[in-house]
Amino acid sequence: SFCRTTGANVLGIIETLSGFVCPNCSDCGFAILVKEVVKKLADHCKLNFLGSVPIDPNLSKYLDTGTLIEHTESCVSYQNYTEIMEKILQLCGKDTLNIAGG
Repeated sequence: SFCRTTGANVLGIIETLSGFVCPNCSDCGFAILVKEVVKKLADHCKLNFLGSVPIDPNLSKYLDTGTLIEHTESCVSYQNYTEIMEKILQLCGKDTLNIAGG
């Protein structure tokens, strides 16, 4: 692969557009990709699977209005990004992610 050829250090794979979060109920029941395909790809390439991030209309709304901090508990994508960042920090030997007072 390109990364191996160039010697780039790849920490893992993130599955984006993994589903669609309902803007009304925050349910992520609509899958866009076949489940587990990206995770199997990561295993095949001997890379860490860092997580999945669905399309979340609320994330855009909260970012556009500057209200994400008030909605971190209910924003599915924010929670997923936070979990992914925690994994990345662990892989880099850092302690923890401390944003939004959390």
